[in-house]
Amino acid sequence: MPTVIFSPELTLLYLLSGVIGVTLHELGHLLVPMCVSRAPVTLQVGPDWSRPLLRFTVGRVNVDVRRVCFWGGRAIWQALLSPGQRALALALGPFTSLLLTAAGLALLGSVVEPFGRALAGYSAVQALITLLPIRRYPAWVGLPGTPSDGAQLLALYRFWRQAA
Repeated sequence: MPTVIFSPELTLLYLLSGVIGVTLHELGHLLVPMCVSRAPVTLQVGPDWSRPLLRFTVGRVNVDVRRVCFWGGRAIWQALLSPGQRALALALGPFTSLLLTAAGLALLGSVVEPFGRALAGYSAVQALITLLPIRRYPAWVGLPGTPSDGAQLLALYRFWRQAA
């Protein structure tokens, strides 16, 4: 049986990977609304149940960093998107997570391999969970009642199929 050793350094790498993964996943969602509208957007890094740690604005992006910033997030926009634009915005979050998985795997065999493993692992799990058609995330996920990206994409697909 392998010995499990707690490593503060490895824990920090996974937490850092989580912050990077959540931030870039949510920014992936915001690309479309930012390209098609001049309306402000909000990037929330961390779950709803976590208290705000830091709030600031960069251009049209309002950033809300929560105390538990490595677990979940939200991309909020006011722009009116067509169904196709909405589908693209929804898909770009998990797609960004898959790109981060590939980036982490590309770091294997390098000096920063432990970080690459953490980034690839976190991002792969994030992509998988967000693509599952979960109708309502449970409260412990931090976004209670919110449907996953996959559930929203499936609903859009069903809408398109009915309309056709």
